[in-house]
Amino acid sequence: MADGDLQQFREIRFRYASNAISLAAIVAAVIVAQAFVGLFELVAGDRVSSLTRVLVAIGLFVPLVSSALWLAHRLPMKRTQLVISPEGILRPTRDDRPLPWPWVDKIVLETPSRLSLTRRVLIVFRDDLDGEDRARVIRMSDTSGMSMAVDMKVLVDEETGATAGNADLLELMSAYCRRFSPPPAPQPERPEDASAFSSSAWTGLD
Repeated sequence: MADGDLQQFREIRFRYASNAISLAAIVAAVIVAQAFVGLFELVAGDRVSSLTRVLVAIGLFVPLVSSALWLAHRLPMKRTQLVISPEGILRPTRDDRPLPWPWVDKIVLETPSRLSLTRRVLIVFRDDLDGEDRARVIRMSDTSGMSMAVDMKVLVDEETGATAGNADLLELMSAYCRRFSPPPAPQPERPEDASAFSSSAWTGLD
């Protein structure tokens, strides 16, 4: 994705995909249903047949899954989870101010563990940030360090509904960072270099 394709660096908002919400709701419903079935078996003991246990499990599972799916599409999981904008990176569920691009030291693709088959985007922030700025970075990240991990597997663009991979997000963030971070300060000229170039003896003019 080239810099010119970023629609003039518009604000891009990401939320959880509907299928991710549904999957999380179903998993939660299964866990709760299993807990209730276990409690029922503990109370009823051996006096209840296997058929009754199956019917109880189905009777719990169906309404729990239906309720979980209904709630999942009305609860805060539908809120914006990540914002990429000219101002910086923001997780609205954790803070209301973006972390500015000049605070970013580097953005890389990281493999979370040796057993992982996928990679995620890791935003590493400058280590020289002062106490207040450092606290904001830590509050918006998943850990107590100066980095933030983002995995695009469950996120979609709110405006277009489009999905993007982690490599796409890496390129997108890198483009924003290049565009909205100040250029590196020029290196000061060393005194010995200045004297060498100003020497009339060196130029052969004497």
